Amino acid sequence: MFPTFLTNTPLQNLVTQLTHLKQGGVSSGKALHKPVMLLALMDVLEDSGRAKPEFIPIDETLYDRFNETWGKLIPEAKTGDFFQPVLYLPNERFWTVYTRSNRPVDKKYNTLKGAAADGLWSRFNEEYTTLLASSEVREIVRMVILDTYFPNTKYHYWASQGQAELIAEKEALIGVEERTPKYVSRLQFVQFEGFVRHWKFRENVLGLYDHTCCISGLRAQKEMWHPLVDACHIQDHAKSGIDHPTNGLALCKNLHAAFDSGLIALSDEYRVLVNKNLKETDTAYSLRRLTGYPIRLPARPYLRPELELVRLHRKQWGF
Repeated sequence: MFPTFLTNTPLQNLVTQLTHLKQGGVSSGKALHKPVMLLALMDVLEDSGRAKPEFIPIDETLYDRFNETWGKLIPEAKTGDFFQPVLYLPNERFWTVYTRSNRPVDKKYNTLKGAAADGLWSRFNEEYTTLLASSEVREIVRMVILDTYFPNTKYHYWASQGQAELIAEKEALIGVEERTPKYVSRLQFVQFEGFVRHWKFRENVLGLYDHTCCISGLRAQKEMWHPLVDACHIQDHAKSGIDHPTNGLALCKNLHAAFDSGLIALSDEYRVLVNKNLKETDTAYSLRRLTGYPIRLPARPYLRPELELVRLHRKQWGF
């Protein structure tokens, strides 16, 4: 999931938690109150001089931002229950809501008046307060939440909130014109540019292939996550510097390893080639059984694997 050069453990931990939120069931599917609240929290931190990661009031400002965000991302639902994530998001153990007397909230509120009477406020865990004080990290949080929970409506959010230039650039690689954000922010990713590039490459490639291995056809999903299929670089990004989706394939983990180690490659006709020096046991999962097998390709021809990169991969491994 993470590039090997990303050594910031708090960011790794935060992203892992953000992409594995526990969601209850509602009539329309999975409840989305928690990710909407997290987006609202990021926006309040961005816009409010009063709020900080270690002190965010549960007030009308946050309430309005939650409802605005809900309307953009879940337009088919009239409104979300703001106080549902106030009670349940703390169960994820990285954000806590307290009363004025600094006791964790343990009951459901129904009105802002009641919340104000008890002086409700919130904070992120100490592990994340320094991270979330950074606009760069808050934009990463938005990107991760929108890609994970709102892939079909995230453009409504970006259209009104704006989007960091690097993210907009990567979105545009597979996007369509009407999804371009109204304005692009000048936020520069300094410390975490590599993470953003890696994340968007992964999202773009897996989206093109519908999270399905282009060779085996494997597609395995648990809640919002697809844990068995990777976005594989045809030419190693560390060497080529290419993070365009045409330098990518969606492969299940064993075939990803086989491709990266030169046990398999692709022909110019996008058929599987197997290394002649491969020695393996003959089972239902043997690689040689894939010889000549045509891979599944993106519907749009200009987003198919770049043949020059496919040829370089063959040359690298002696095919």
